[in-house]
Amino acid sequence: MFTPCIAAPGRTFDSKFLGVEKMITLTVNGKASEASGPVSIERYLLDIGVTQKAIAVAHNGEVIPRTQLAGITLKDGDQLEIVRAVGGG
Repeated sequence: MFTPCIAAPGRTFDSKFLGVEKMITLTVNGKASEASGPVSIERYLLDIGVTQKAIAVAHNGEVIPRTQLAGITLKDGDQLEIVRAVGGG
């Protein structure tokens, strides 16, 4: 038998305690997308199969240096633009 988890009166229940993550809605290259959050930009890119070689990422209109991708956590409603450099002539 399972007993439901209930937060004590006056306290909020933190679902991260149980490893449950909230889904967040993002706009990625102009299209709606969902991710389990919170998640860093670096982790999100890995999750969607984008390698960090030859890409540029803008978060809410600001270009983010590759060295800072792990330190920025995506939130519900955030916007990402991911651009891949293509060689050629």
